[in-house]
Amino acid sequence: IVGSGHDENYFKSLVPEQYSSQFIFHGWQDREATDLILRKAYVVLFPSIYPEAFGISGIEAMMRGKPVVGFDVGGVSTWLKDQETGFLVEQKNSSEMANKVAGFIDDVSLYRRLSINSRHIALGEFSEKRHLNLLKLTYENILFHESR
Repeated sequence: IVGSGHDENYFKSLVPEQYSSQFIFHGWQDREATDLILRKAYVVLFPSIYPEAFGISGIEAMMRGKPVVGFDVGGVSTWLKDQETGFLVEQKNSSEMANKVAGFIDDVSLYRRLSINSRHIALGEFSEKRHLNLLKLTYENILFHESR
């Protein structure tokens, strides 16, 4: 688990003692350390229940070919394509989230397909180059319309 915040100790307290060695709370990490953690991850969970507008950590995971399992809240469905780049799960349905992760472990061909799709879609839709090109087009459209 990467990140920190005012609920960090609460979340640590939720981990049963027998599973404590399987949960690593990394705390806040810089870009390089986060990149290394993401590269080593098998799958990335996006368990936010807050209706976030976007959710950059999911895109970062997909850029590294990691399928994402996340709650279907806010703008998550704009980047997480159910059964294509991972799985969208009903908000707060943690048992469904666990089942989806177990599915990756049981079905390696599913994992490979979602992994390849994740990277391909993230690079195609969310790359810096694409973002800058769309931004440039937006500015050109504004300037063109204002010069009339």
